[in-house]
Amino acid sequence: MTERNKRINYVLLLIIILLSVFLGLTKITKGHNWGGDFAGYIMQAQSLLAGSVDKLLVENKLMIEQSDTRFSPVAYPWGYPFLLAPIIYVWGTHILAMKLLNLFFYALFLWVLFLFFQQHFSQGETFIFLLFFAFNARLLSLLNFIKWLSESI
Repeated sequence: MTERNKRINYVLLLIIILLSVFLGLTKITKGHNWGGDFAGYIMQAQSLLAGSVDKLLVENKLMIEQSDTRFSPVAYPWGYPFLLAPIIYVWGTHILAMKLLNLFFYALFLWVLFLFFQQHFSQGETFIFLLFFAFNARLLSLLNFIKWLSESI
């Protein structure tokens, strides 16, 4: 592949990602579906910032053990709370700011997917497959949920 073709591919990739990000932005609302486990992720991120992880685990364990039903684990995997922590540090529990984290990682996902497809498929196939992900209405609608990265797909 010539240098000129590589540049064209990366310009096309950038255009696709920017259009996908724009469409993703149109799916993001200021509100949030208050069901689900996202509050646990936020509490864990806040405990990381406050240095009170042990306290959170003790209180959460007590609350869950005293409940009639097991509605959640004592702690969720810590990866997503680590990603939320800097956002909460800067903007607090601003719902929109936390949702933008999904958009950033979705754009990164599209770029990595392009690199993977590029190694295994022709140029045309690579862009066709990438377009299926970049403009997939279901995937774009998931960007509106705070915990999308952790369990949606």
